[in-house]
Amino acid sequence: EAICDHDLDAPLLQVQVDDAAGYPLPGVRLIVEWSSGHDIFATGFYPEVGPGYADFDMRPGETYSLQVGSHTPAVRGLTSDQCRAENGAVFDGSVFLRWQRTG
Repeated sequence: EAICDHDLDAPLLQVQVDDAAGYPLPGVRLIVEWSSGHDIFATGFYPEVGPGYADFDMRPGETYSLQVGSHTPAVRGLTSDQCRAENGAVFDGSVFLRWQRTG
């Protein structure tokens, strides 16, 4: 889901990870990759947002893939789309990805 939030300093890859019942899961390892690198981060470091939430700063023009945990296929082709503010200014938007465990 594309998110257009002009108040963010940079576009974010925002991730919400829930269990099969819809409860947030803290401590889930997330692997993000792009053309020149990769990084590992985890849910649970923003308790003010929620225990199943994590985010990663995106660079405009870069394409990312995200793997949730170590046994799921990666979601590929994640990019920051351009948004337009009410005043007509163009800015880079964020991406929100919700992942829910099955079973």
